[in-house]
Amino acid sequence: MTNESKHKILSIIFASVAALLLGITAFLAHMCMEQREENGEINRLLDALEAENESLESERESLLDQNGELDAQIASMLEEIALIDGNLDEKEDKIAELNSLIGQIRDEIAAKEAEADALETEIAALEQKNEITLLITEKMRESRNEAIAEAEELHRKMDVLIRAAEETKPETEEIVPDEIPVIAEPELTGAEAELFDLLKNGAPDRYVTLEDGSLISEPSYIAYAYYDFTTGKSVTYHSDEIIYAASVIKAPFVYAVIREIENFEKNKRDFDADGNPLWDEDGNPLYEGGHPNYDGDGNIVYLPGEEKYNLDETWTFDPETMMEEGSGEIMSKPAGFQLTWRELIEYALLYSDNIAFAQIRNRFGYTSFYQLAAEVGMQGTATGFMNLSADDCVKFLTVMHDYMAAGSEYALWMKDCMIRSKHSVILARNFPEGTCAHKYGWDIDAYHDAAVIFDEHPYALVVMSNLHDGGDTANDYFSEIARLTKQIHAEQYADE
Repeated sequence: MTNESKHKILSIIFASVAALLLGITAFLAHMCMEQREENGEINRLLDALEAENESLESERESLLDQNGELDAQIASMLEEIALIDGNLDEKEDKIAELNSLIGQIRDEIAAKEAEADALETEIAALEQKNEITLLITEKMRESRNEAIAEAEELHRKMDVLIRAAEETKPETEEIVPDEIPVIAEPELTGAEAELFDLLKNGAPDRYVTLEDGSLISEPSYIAYAYYDFTTGKSVTYHSDEIIYAASVIKAPFVYAVIREIENFEKNKRDFDADGNPLWDEDGNPLYEGGHPNYDGDGNIVYLPGEEKYNLDETWTFDPETMMEEGSGEIMSKPAGFQLTWRELIEYALLYSDNIAFAQIRNRFGYTSFYQLAAEVGMQGTATGFMNLSADDCVKFLTVMHDYMAAGSEYALWMKDCMIRSKHSVILARNFPEGTCAHKYGWDIDAYHDAAVIFDEHPYALVVMSNLHDGGDTANDYFSEIARLTKQIHAEQYADE
């Protein structure tokens, strides 16, 4: 190889090396530039991290301060918890004592409930005994009627014998000793005389079915009483004779129940559970935060044992256990038929419903009724729950009139029910609408009506009879009695 060739090869090699070095230099320069940029970015990130670290450090110091405060609060709360634990221990001891007392009270309640069950059993036995007594009384009444019929038959036979004897005895001059005074009965005039003649002689006969199925007529029984509440004037006929009252008894019984409910509500309004007054002498409330016996809507809060006074409670008809014979609307209703107890009381007065009346007796018992009987002096109920005289009816109607005249909500409710009574053919049809508050009774040997007539001068009118056939003849007879009574009443105020 010549020197020239060698020089060419070396030149090429040097040129290639130089080019390679230039490329490497350019690449390294580019890499350095990128590294510088990356280092700048890293420095910026470091600066940001340092700033954030300073912020976090500041926040950490703040949290440490807060943590110190929380530690202090926790320490305080731990002290309070320790106190509460101590109080809880004391309360647990008290709760244990209360649980012990509750156990004793439960034992006493169980004993009282057992006593109540025994009393309920005794009451059921007494009610059964009373039903038996009523049956016996009914039998005695039947026997009495049979005895009266037999006596009347003997009287008729005796009259025939007397007339026959008088026809055959010789005529003799009647001798009237001068020393025997003749006492004249006071003469009645006007409407009273006409009324007494109607009561004694004008009553229609009643019809009785004998055991063989035959039907006979016989004289009827009439009792009458009129009493003017203003003057005290009374007119009576057989008014003290005690007879079977039938459904007339429902009026005084329901009246006694309504007064019991009204007195209960008055007590709830005026006294707390311990009997302390809830109002001062000026009528200002002594309680705070609401009346203790009423809820926020003004409804009574009924405590255990007071549920019977809740007239808005629903009653449900069960024909299997509640069916009663006689008058009423409920007996035709299906099982599950419902009324409120307020409506049930209305049914007893409006429809003389026997099922409603039996349910009311079962719920309220007889205490209030017999207290009423004693207070007003009713004599008939002492001989049997269903017995009254016309005088007894007047006594009851007098206190009922005074009650209705006072005008309480319950009094006006009862007055409205008795005025709207659905059987109005005996007395009510003879007086202007809305003026006759009455209770009728219609059963075997009974056809009665007892009424307060709200005339300008109110009065009581009672007619009782054994005209159990009812009908137009009996009703027309009662209408005539009502007409004469109105005339007697008007005569007292003729000068007004």
